[in-house]
Amino acid sequence: NNRIYDNNATTEGFGILLSNTNQSNITNNDLNKNTYSILLSTSPNNLVKENKVYKSQFGLYLSGSNTNDIKNNKIYDNELEALYFDDSDFNILTYNNISNNLDEAIYMSLSDSNIFYDNNISSNRGSGLFIVNSKINNISDNDLLLNARGGIKFFASDNNLVDKNTFIKTSI
Repeated sequence: NNRIYDNNATTEGFGILLSNTNQSNITNNDLNKNTYSILLSTSPNNLVKENKVYKSQFGLYLSGSNTNDIKNNKIYDNELEALYFDDSDFNILTYNNISNNLDEAIYMSLSDSNIFYDNNISSNRGSGLFIVNSKINNISDNDLLLNARGGIKFFASDNNLVDKNTFIKTSI
């Protein structure tokens, strides 16, 4: 149960690392030039909001972390994935601006029952969302614009809902 507010982290390592931690609040931090700007490892029920995450390798990385609320973040200009989900379920991503990343905006593997609602995912060199071996995710009311390798890609994934999204110069 940590409160991490108003920090600037430029470490070339971990900007913010939570491991086996729950009910923490990560708000209004400026995180750049890190390997992982925010890493949640086996950390459920956290709030990540209003952070600027940029020019890092990975923006936000979740591993075995469930039921987190990720909202109103600006995640841009990262070298690899802006958001990476590995075996992380029941997370909610809303009102994030994810843009100009050099790889996938959001990469998800073995992650089920997540909600992506009203995010702006634009001008990424990879796909807007790349979903692998994941099911029952809800992707609704997002703007997916100008992503070089497509808006949403699925591989070995089923029972996902894609509803009321806007695709401009990108595709499913």
